[in-house]
Parts: sequence; C-alpha cells; structure tokens
Amino acid sequence: PLTWAHQQDLAALSTGNLVLETGGWKVEGGGQTGSCGEECTGHKITGTVRNGYGIVVKSGEHRILMEGATIDASSATGVDKVSALNLDSGANVNVDLYLSGNNQLISPNGKAGIYAPGNTSLTIKSLSGDDKKDTLVAKAGSGGAGIGGEGYVGTGANAGSITIDGGTI
Repeated sequence: PLTWAHQQDLAALSTGNLVLETGGWKVEGGGQTGSCGEECTGHKITGTVRNGYGIVVKSGEHRILMEGATIDASSATGVDKVSALNLDSGANVNVDLYLSGNNQLISPNGKAGIYAPGNTSLTIKSLSGDDKKDTLVAKAGSGGAGIGGEGYVGTGANAGSITIDGGTI
C-alpha cells in the first residue's frame, strides 16, 4: 500500500508556495520545513487555498496525493506568480500525481493549470482505481495549457512527458 510521509493542509500556505525539493520540503516565507530522507514516500495534500500560492516542485522524484484539494492561484500577479502545480524547468523533475476525490488546480493568466515543461515527467493516476470517483480540473489562465506548457511563444510553451493513467481529467 502507498504511504505518505508528509501531510500538508493547504490552509497553511498563507506565507508562500509549498516547495518540494530532493530530500525535503518547505513553505516559502513561513519557516515550515521538513525532510523526506533519501527516498521520500510522498506528500498528501488536502484542503483549499485561494490566495495565489501553489505547489512548486524544484527537483527530484515525488509522489503527490491530492485528496479533495483545491489550489486556486488565479489571483497571483507579478513576476513571482506560478502555476497551481509547477514542475520547475531548471531541473529534471519526475512527479506521480495521485487523485482521490474531486480536485482542482486553477492558475493565473499566462500559466498552465499544471506546468510540466520539456525536461519533466508527470504521471496522473487514480488512487482508488475508480476513474469516475477520482477527478481533476486543471484550469489555465489565458495563454497556458490545462496541463503542459505555459505562456506565449518563447516563454515555456514546450511540454514534458505527460501520462494520464487514471482519473477523470
């Protein structure tokens, strides 16, 4: 069975993005940090956040479970805004995204719902195996894909490897 080493209620993202890196995690500006060790068993994400912050995967391989979660980053502005789920383009990132229940990722203008640039890999799966029960709405702002590249020509338009292996997307 799958286990989840780190559980994060999105209500805690009042100071910044949840950042996942090789070996650990942190909430920007909030002092909250954690270690995953050498082999992280996963991150369980629950709750709702509607303040412009999201999840940024900077490096490494990660399993993320979204369990009835909503990330609405559509109000973000300025040069620091990110997609609701942002796989960093500066490093090789591999993410297995598991869905449980109804989930939403809503991004600001110019951003993909899930940004998965050219050197990243994203696999989306249903946790229960019931594709009708486990759902995801990935909504881009103007100029972004629902899942994949973002922005306008020359600003991250290419997408990485994306596999949908379960759930209703």
